[in-house]
Amino acid sequence: MSFAQGHLNRSTADLNHGERETLDEWYEKFKFVKGYPVVGKVSAPPQYEALSLDDLADVQRDLLANPPPHRVHPPLLVGLDGVVYDVGYGGFANYGPDGPYHRFCGRDASRALAKMSFDPADLDDPQTGDLSDQQAKTLRDWIVLFAKKYPRV
Repeated sequence: MSFAQGHLNRSTADLNHGERETLDEWYEKFKFVKGYPVVGKVSAPPQYEALSLDDLADVQRDLLANPPPHRVHPPLLVGLDGVVYDVGYGGFANYGPDGPYHRFCGRDASRALAKMSFDPADLDDPQTGDLSDQQAKTLRDWIVLFAKKYPRV
């Protein structure tokens, strides 16, 4: 068993003895030893063909209205420096509809994150050429964080 697409939605009924034992050990470790709750199942981030930053708002609106059935939370897409990330993986509490950063979804939030701003002028303008040195450093820090924490779409 692996994280390959063919194994993600596989039934556990046909596991061999060794696979079942390994799965049970991981379940025990995460459920009881570490105290992690069972909240869903493993899924791969959706792949989008040529998703442009101009299409981001429309795609995000469609995903919230019709979330994929295999996801615990709907995809939440944030553009950052020309790259789109799905912050719905692990970031739903912060970026979901009731979260403090929901305004960053469905757009390129580079300028707003660099300036740590919720100002509509910063949210609607992804240009970063006129940022101060400190704001440019803040943007780089956000880029590093997003690249480590969230899947790239």
